[in-house]
Amino acid sequence: MIGSIRWNIWISMLVALTAFLLSWRVNPLLTSLLRSGIAFIILFITVFLIRAIVTKVSTPETNESVAEDEIERTQAQEHSDAGEDEDGEETSRIIKELMNQDKGTN
Repeated sequence: MIGSIRWNIWISMLVALTAFLLSWRVNPLLTSLLRSGIAFIILFITVFLIRAIVTKVSTPETNESVAEDEIERTQAQEHSDAGEDEDGEETSRIIKELMNQDKGTN
């Protein structure tokens, strides 16, 4: 997830403090504390959800793209294995020609 839990705490504390400072003169102390606590909880959850959504949207790899990459790698490996077989056959042919030349010169 983008960021850390500290983001949630700091933003929630800032909003709770703002709510408390704006309401303590007009409301009793207990009401102001209760409202600032509610603001803290609401903002904590909201910031957490926003961070989760941003992380989900900004993640470049998906399961489908990982599967496609795996298929491409497998196909490329099979293709390179076929190339190795052709190289092996070419090497065998050259060795046979050299052995035949050696037989002819003896």
